[in-house]
Amino acid sequence: MSVFEYLMAEIPMIVSNLPEMKQMIIDNHIGVVAKDNTPEGLKEAIIKAVKLDKNILKQNILKVKKIYNWEEQEKVLLACYKEL
Repeated sequence: MSVFEYLMAEIPMIVSNLPEMKQMIIDNHIGVVAKDNTPEGLKEAIIKAVKLDKNILKQNILKVKKIYNWEEQEKVLLACYKEL
């Protein structure tokens, strides 16, 4: 699944530290970024995720979901096409 599919499913995320995924998670407080792409890094991220405030996490996910959905992103895409 992609980050956006997890977002639409309202599932908090644990992502690797790839720049774009990391930035989305950090900026929006919708999950945890694994420090390393190793079993130990994943273990640490899971432990950290379990400790997150679930109510705040849910609120953040719902807020971001209103931005990164097809209905909103379609408008952005169509605006780009009109500029061509």
